[in-house]
Formats: sequence, structure tokens, C-alpha cells
Amino acid sequence: LRVSDPGTTDGLPTIVTKLVFKSFGLLTDVPFNKAIEGFVLWVNDNEVEISEASITSTTITISIAEGNFIVENGTTADVTLGVFLKKGGQIDGSTVCLYVSPKSHGWETSPLGSGFLKEFEAGVVGPTMQIDAIATTLSFVEQPFLISEATTFSLSVAATDEFGNKDVDASGIVNLSLDFGAGSFTTQSINLPLENGLALWDDVRVYNTGRYSFAGTTYFIQEVTALSKPIWCGVSSY
Repeated sequence: LRVSDPGTTDGLPTIVTKLVFKSFGLLTDVPFNKAIEGFVLWVNDNEVEISEASITSTTITISIAEGNFIVENGTTADVTLGVFLKKGGQIDGSTVCLYVSPKSHGWETSPLGSGFLKEFEAGVVGPTMQIDAIATTLSFVEQPFLISEATTFSLSVAATDEFGNKDVDASGIVNLSLDFGAGSFTTQSINLPLENGLALWDDVRVYNTGRYSFAGTTYFIQEVTALSKPIWCGVSSY
């Protein structure tokens, strides 16, 4: 992104004090405040201190102390906004795309210098940044707390990155086994492929009352195993 001072007869620089970026509105775009933790601003490869910033679902507003971002009269500045994401709660395959609107752009300058046009000649669309979770482990995402003996229940395991974000592109076979338990268990298949980042067993049964825990195991870069929380089997349903 470039900001230019056309070198008009006022002879003054453009002293930028406020920037506004909006969501471009792609179908895969996620709300800014759900995905973005913060950002860094560079002007001509130099980091510029941000005095205040706010993030809503569709708008990023950045305030800059007067004098920290100056475009000298008749020159152009290269501006880069780098964003960093929240660690958790990301949607694999979703996107972030920033947009500077030509109308109602919200950009402001100091009255001590030149001002921006009321309307820019054209909008500016940034690159589409895709969020890509890379699975390194497994996590149980569905399990009961209390069950009855010989009654069907479901267990599901998700392929996740180190921050718990599901990797919908992950592939592999997940093996379901008993970590500990008072009896045995059955399911139609103990080995299931990951589909959309999940392996779901919907026909699990245990045979004996007591405390159980299950393990899901697969191989990414190395073998990884997830353990369920304790599951309690109460009165028999026979």
C-alpha cells in the first residue's frame, strides 16, 4: 500500500494520524475480532508506533501519534500492515482480506499538514490470507460423562494443531483403544479415517460397570495419542 503527497502548493507534508481497514467480504472471510490478536505497522520498512487500535468484526482502526507517520511534500511512502492471529479458535481454510474503501475511508491527518481527499480514486484490496491449521496432535471433542452398560454412545477425535485448532485437511487412520476400564468395549471398527478433521465412532458400548478412559492414536510427523476424560458406566441396561 502506498500513500502519496502530490506536492501541492501548500508545501506541507501529509501527517497521517488515523488508518481504517475494512473486511473485503469474501465468503470465507472470518470476523476480524475472532481471528486477529493484533498487528504491526511499517512505513518505508520502519516500524511505526501505534498509539491506539480497535478491532471489530469488520473494521480495524489504527490511531497514530502526530509526527510518527509523515509523508514529506511531494513524496510517497510504502505502508505495510502485518497481522498476527489469535492462537485458538481459528477456522481452518478461512480467510482474512483487508480493504481500504474509496468512499467513507475514515483516514485522517493532522491539520498541521496536507489532508486526504474526501474520496480516494479507487479502493485498495490486500492479499487474501488463508488460515492453515497443521495437525500435530489429536483431541477428544465428543464423549459422554455417564453411560449405561451395553448402551450405544459416541466418541469423536479431532486432528488439531498445537493451539487446538482443527485441521480439516488432515488425513490418516485413527485407532480407538481402551486406556483403562473395568471391562471391555465394542465398536464396528476400531480404525477410522479422518474425515474433515474428525474420526467419529457412533456405536461404542462397554460391558461392565465402573470407570473408563479411551485413547485415540494416529501418526502425523510422529505417533500421537489423545486420552478421553473419565467416563462412568452405571447401572446395566440389560
